[in-house]
Amino acid sequence: LQELINSIGKVKTKEELSSCLAELSDVDELISNNLSKVVSLIKSFKEVAVHQKVESKQIINIKTFTRDIVASLQSYYSDYTVDFHIEGEQGLELSLYSDSYYEILSKLIMNSLQHAFDRQNNYNIWLKFEQKERLLHLQYSDDGHGVESKNLNCVFDPFYTTARKDGSVGLGLHIIHNIVTYKLKGSIEAGLRPEGGLLLDIKLPLSTAF
Repeated sequence: LQELINSIGKVKTKEELSSCLAELSDVDELISNNLSKVVSLIKSFKEVAVHQKVESKQIINIKTFTRDIVASLQSYYSDYTVDFHIEGEQGLELSLYSDSYYEILSKLIMNSLQHAFDRQNNYNIWLKFEQKERLLHLQYSDDGHGVESKNLNCVFDPFYTTARKDGSVGLGLHIIHNIVTYKLKGSIEAGLRPEGGLLLDIKLPLSTAF
């Protein structure tokens, strides 16, 4: 950059000046893009830290709350053609950490929008839940572009992303994994739908997480 600035003082023709200014514009764009990535990265790290806070539990109807979460994200998926299918017992009410539940579902939906969907085709998202003895079993799946089977073991790794060129830093699923496994003492596994798309299987112990 300093060399480019020095070269501006040595220009002798209009063409040389135009060339230098064009290079400066490219440098400015590069710096701006890198700063945006840094800001996004810092924001993600802050999110990781925030999820260490102490939460209080609330008694919530799971199906109603799930619908409310989907509705709250409408501004993000309004440009997409996506149908949501929420399946589970209508009357199931549990004492849960509502903030954590919101973060898990909202980040899963945003992950589908950012990595699995485009704006030209129709897509589906399935949110299934059921109580099995002392476990809440959540199954999230979509019929988007999916992940290559060889990369399934990497999806929860920090900084793993298939959309780095679009500014993604690869911490979304990592944050979800931390909430599920460390905070709520549950488990989360990634798989592929036979028809295509990603499937995430989440199991949360009611005695610990809810």
